[in-house]
Amino acid sequence: AVRGWTESSGAELVELARSFDEVGVAALIVTEIGRDGTMDGPDLDQLAAVLEATLLPVIASGGVGSLDDVRSLVALGDRVRPLAGVIVGRALYEGRFSVEEAVACLQRG
Repeated sequence: AVRGWTESSGAELVELARSFDEVGVAALIVTEIGRDGTMDGPDLDQLAAVLEATLLPVIASGGVGSLDDVRSLVALGDRVRPLAGVIVGRALYEGRFSVEEAVACLQRG
């Protein structure tokens, strides 16, 4: 989606991710816009599809609301390959967990 997620680009996510492999993109931030800010959990299937489609580092965004969500994203690395990062903005802002707790969760896996 483009223009503040108000218009569809017409592109399919996995194909778009593949297209960035050879053009010098450093990483992809993959945001499930339907879940962004909801804290209802990330779209693990979508993230797995992107991780399988490209070798670029992938940063997950959208839906993270608990440490269990962070653990699920860590476990995704066991199934496909590890994520390069996770954006957890609203969950931190609303005090669902601290940065220290999230980092500890990542270190334990």
